[in-house]
Amino acid sequence: RRADEVLALLRSNVTSYVLVASPRADTVEEARFFATRLRASQLEVAALIVNRSTPVFESGFDPAPTHRPRKRAVAVLYDNLVELTEMAAAERRNLAPLVDHLALDADLATTWVPLLAGDVHDLDGLETIRGLLFDGPDRRAALFDPAAPSG
Repeated sequence: RRADEVLALLRSNVTSYVLVASPRADTVEEARFFATRLRASQLEVAALIVNRSTPVFESGFDPAPTHRPRKRAVAVLYDNLVELTEMAAAERRNLAPLVDHLALDADLATTWVPLLAGDVHDLDGLETIRGLLFDGPDRRAALFDPAAPSG
């Protein structure tokens, strides 16, 4: 009886499924596998949370070597920005197959949660995550630009 009640709840219209995956290839593939299993059971994914993603710091940034500053201290920062920009683009490429796969489900919400400075292990950390997930794009924009191009 209890198992039947759990199954009924899992299939109920009050239950939503949220996939959480980092933008690494292995976790994206695991999330895609799980989404396929849900779909085979006539269950849909309601949202995707991309956890521990590299922030996009500047839109329109051109990492071409010809733009590299000559002063060493500035050049080191520039190189770091180039590396982070390349990492963010690679993460979006890793995630593209999952997003495409989930696009078959209507109105999929995707939220990007950036890699934070430290582990989330206390109430302050949970409050940060809550704000990133639920306070809307204006709050998230300071840390991450979810509308950044995927190229």
